[in-house]
Amino acid sequence: MNRLQEYLPCLICCGLALLSSLSLAAQPDSLWSVALYGEKGSFGHQFIEGIDGNIYWEGGMNSKLGDFTGNTKDEDGIFLAKISPSGEKVWINTFNDGYREIRRPGSRP
Repeated sequence: MNRLQEYLPCLICCGLALLSSLSLAAQPDSLWSVALYGEKGSFGHQFIEGIDGNIYWEGGMNSKLGDFTGNTKDEDGIFLAKISPSGEKVWINTFNDGYREIRRPGSRP
């Protein structure tokens, strides 16, 4: 008997156990998703759920187009967005050059 034949039953059992555990694993439940777009980069820093159920999203951006049309400069800025419990964009406020001017505690200049 070669080594493969010797270990084959064990390999089959391990494979079946792995497949059954993957099928029983909880699948993520996504109610909705939302994205903010611009012609350059944007990124979220923090997402906070308010007592009203809305999501408040703070981040940085370098864009004048898309969701950031209020940004009049082509410089790094910050944004604050309000997203409803159903995933709708309620408002997006941008602050020109705010990424450099308004710093979070502990951030470097």
